[in-house]
Amino acid sequence: LSLVILENNDLTHHPENIGVTSEALSPHESVVTERIKYYMNDYLSSATHIIVQDGGTLVTPPRLAVHNNTKLTVEGHLSGTDSLIVGMSSVVELKNTGHTDNLGANRYHFQDFVVEDGGMVYTWEGVGGDASVITTVNTTIGGELKGSLLSKLVVSGELNHSSTRFRVTAQGSIDGIGGGFATKKGPGSVPTSSNSGGSHAGRGGNTDKPTGETGGGPYGNYKWPTTQGSGGSTGSVAGGGGGAAVKLVAVKSFVLEGTVDMSGGDGKDAGGYNQQASGGGAGGSVYVETESFSGSGSLHASGGSGAVGYHGSRKAYSGGGGRIAVHCTGSRSFSGSFYARGGKKGSGFAGGGAGTIYENCGDHADMLTLDNGDTRQSTSDSAILDNSKAVLQLDKLVLRNEA
Repeated sequence: LSLVILENNDLTHHPENIGVTSEALSPHESVVTERIKYYMNDYLSSATHIIVQDGGTLVTPPRLAVHNNTKLTVEGHLSGTDSLIVGMSSVVELKNTGHTDNLGANRYHFQDFVVEDGGMVYTWEGVGGDASVITTVNTTIGGELKGSLLSKLVVSGELNHSSTRFRVTAQGSIDGIGGGFATKKGPGSVPTSSNSGGSHAGRGGNTDKPTGETGGGPYGNYKWPTTQGSGGSTGSVAGGGGGAAVKLVAVKSFVLEGTVDMSGGDGKDAGGYNQQASGGGAGGSVYVETESFSGSGSLHASGGSGAVGYHGSRKAYSGGGGRIAVHCTGSRSFSGSFYARGGKKGSGFAGGGAGTIYENCGDHADMLTLDNGDTRQSTSDSAILDNSKAVLQLDKLVLRNEA
């Protein structure tokens, strides 16, 4: 395969999708093969959407900034990029076939990884369910200035992201809402039902399978959670997807001023005569491991709400809560919030069971909390352990709000 390098000279033109090929792209771009020595500016600003296809290679300078509504899709080899900065409403898609230098598929490494000023970065797990992996030295999600546009790292499936220093600003979000198991998929889904909520740590509405049993039973590990939430049942329309799973490892510090949200998706209403609403997805997993943990943001792994159908008997049930765990070896000055609630009753049937929130960090040592907040009228239980014969040992157990 040819080594392909793209050049853009910042001239304005109409948007078009550009694949990595050996042909000329347009009057304002050129493609250079490996036989030509080439240099590229470190600022990619264009109305062109660039696709590095599987098997192709895009060679960049050490610092690559993607700005001004540019879209870069990486299905192949992204080479030479030490630092990736995505901003000004631009989009970068890190596909599960792509990679950076000297790494396998769905593995990316950057010294600095910055998503700011309305930038969006998307990740996908592998076809076989393997997690997407990003490793960095410094990660910042969100702009530093108050009032800047919301910036997101969006997770589909499972993501493992490791960094020396990790920061999510008040204008930043790691978003895996509904990005886990799809409707009627996952071990906590009930494929034969048309209105059940998905299960994870909390049991979804209208499910009765024992813990750990597929087809609706709760599952997962409260202390080291890495499992995705299961999808809600499909009525006349698709149910809510389960929440994605994210593992965030920060060797030195994790500062959270924004949000990390792996909640399940809401079920959908069905309009039309005698239509059946769909169930909410279960919350996914948030696992944080760091030395120091600070900030005033929030972590979420709540279930999605069930929806309302044509009339009362056509309502659906909500999803169960997911799992959150925070481990730190040093200081804890975090003043924010945790949410791992069952999906709200809303306009549907009863809410889902509470999820689990585990902390082993600072003065919150070996502490497990179940809090169902404002879920309302939950009749579903929660599974702390994934094995009925296991023994639970904790320094502190907190139960709140009908958990």
